[in-house]
Amino acid sequence: MNLPMKCIIDTNVPINANSANDPDNIPANLVACVDMCVEAIDHVLREGGLVIDSGDAIYNEYLAHLCLSGKKGIGHAFMKWVHDNRWCLADADRVVISPKGDSYNEFPTHPGLTN
Repeated sequence: MNLPMKCIIDTNVPINANSANDPDNIPANLVACVDMCVEAIDHVLREGGLVIDSGDAIYNEYLAHLCLSGKKGIGHAFMKWVHDNRWCLADADRVVISPKGDSYNEFPTHPGLTN
């Protein structure tokens, strides 16, 4: 997978990446998805190219679904990394987002991307 240097990571990516800890319980049709999630999280952990919002909505959503406690899983490691590094991100990588109902004005309109 060829990923950009800067990434916005949907909460479902680290959640699904944690499934790699128990590969026997991943349905066959989701193995490739879990592998791509692990690759995306690993990319951000190596490159540090995460983009999050300046108001902490994304951080708080991560925190609602992931652990800081050292629980096993690359998704939880990602949460710990975000916690430890979010204030080290460049100002340009902490963007303003505008709530719009249960989404955000900046969320792209695309038939494959729905809430």
